[in-house]
Parts: sequence; structure tokens; C-alpha cells
Amino acid sequence: ARLLTASDDRTARIWDAASGAEMLCLKGHTANAWSSCFSPDDTLVATASLDGTVRLWDSSSGAVFRTLGGHKDGVTSVRFSPDGACFATGSGDRTIRVWDTRPLYQGGLLRIRNRELTEGTFALRQSLLCNREHVRDEPDSD
Repeated sequence: ARLLTASDDRTARIWDAASGAEMLCLKGHTANAWSSCFSPDDTLVATASLDGTVRLWDSSSGAVFRTLGGHKDGVTSVRFSPDGACFATGSGDRTIRVWDTRPLYQGGLLRIRNRELTEGTFALRQSLLCNREHVRDEPDSD
């Protein structure tokens, strides 16, 4: 089993749960890494950072698979859906972005605007479908 941590030193680390030994150090963010998670199939790691980006990493090699921008403030939370079809990011810009992993190579993005998100309150429900006809943009209330 493996554990995953995000840190103020701008890294995420994968640890061997049995021995406590560091297996991989994921470096690349330019500000604190605030959140991290494994994809349901354990092949990817997603990290969220105050640098405003989310990075997807190969969980075996530590290579960066993709760097995603778009939030206007630091990204403080990231979670995959239980089936791995999408993942959501939350930011200090008061938005949640739901990213469809299926067309990720084409930059697929679904966005739900003006929703506050905190690490302690966010959970993707299994019923969330990553399909444009099921997720709608809400008008800004600001």
C-alpha cells in the first residue's frame, strides 16, 4: 500500500505505507501543494497548488502527465470521481472545475461556477456524470 502527501515545500510525495520509506517525490509546483489524491486505478496522482495549477503525474514514474490551469487563484482541493471518469478542483477564486478525464488530451473541461469548496466538505458523489448535458454553468451571483 502507498500513501500520498502534499506539502508546503511545493512537492507531493508517495510513501510506502508499511515501511514509511519515500518512494517518489513529485516536484514541479511553484507554490505550496495543498491537496493530492490517487486516481481510483492508482495510475495517476493529481496535485493542487497555490500556484493556480493542477498537475497530473504518473504514479509509478513520477513523470508529469499534464499541467492544467484556468483557476484565477490558488487551487486548494482535488478529488477524482469514484469511477475515475472525472476529477474536480476547488480554488480560492470560489469556483469548482470538473475535468473530464476521457478527452483530457484535448483539454476537456466542465465548469461549475461560484461554488465554495473546502477540503473538509467536498466529496464527489458516485452519481456525478462527466457529461456536458449533465453539468450546467450557474450564473455568477457577484
